[in-house]
Amino acid sequence: LEYMTGGVIVILGNTGRNLGAGMTGGMAFIYDPEGTVLNHVNLELVDVDRLTNPGMLRLVHRLLRRHYELTNSPRARDVLRHWEQESQHFRRVLPKDRVAAIESLNEFSDFQVT
Repeated sequence: LEYMTGGVIVILGNTGRNLGAGMTGGMAFIYDPEGTVLNHVNLELVDVDRLTNPGMLRLVHRLLRRHYELTNSPRARDVLRHWEQESQHFRRVLPKDRVAAIESLNEFSDFQVT
């Protein structure tokens, strides 16, 4: 996410340290079943929150479903099979200066996945 300026990404695997340093736009959804993402995020530059917005949950579900269709990813398959439980393990990462704007517009909630 170092040079991320826009768009949406879903990360199902491990992340490096200082996640979000240099992130100026866009939105990231991190699958974090171990609850360790805060150890890797640069909290001076980004905010991390739980994924509770229904529109955001639908977006992540659609992105995961499409990823699974294209790659047959075992991890995506497992998360989708147990979506009610596993969806609670996603965290949203946003650049601090974008949080208010995105929240007020509910940006990406009706994002089309192709």
